[in-house]
Amino acid sequence: MTWALSKIRALLQKTVANGCPVEEALAAHAKAQALIDKYQVGHEELYGTGPGPRSRKPQPEPAEPKQEQQPEPKKIRWHRRAVSI
Repeated sequence: MTWALSKIRALLQKTVANGCPVEEALAAHAKAQALIDKYQVGHEELYGTGPGPRSRKPQPEPAEPKQEQQPEPKKIRWHRRAVSI
């Protein structure tokens, strides 16, 4: 499938702006459209804007690393004492 995507992208690069004659650009576009229809390539697959129908199954999100629970520090009691001098 990757060769088809590469071929389609190459055909779509053949434009008048890139120096191809009008007839060649039109023929390349028609051939690219035929390949897109034949292999049912979506916009996302072709331009890489998201997962396509033939892409790998989405991987589950990685679980957050578990933080070790540290025991609560012992509470210190402070007592105020009056000091006489």
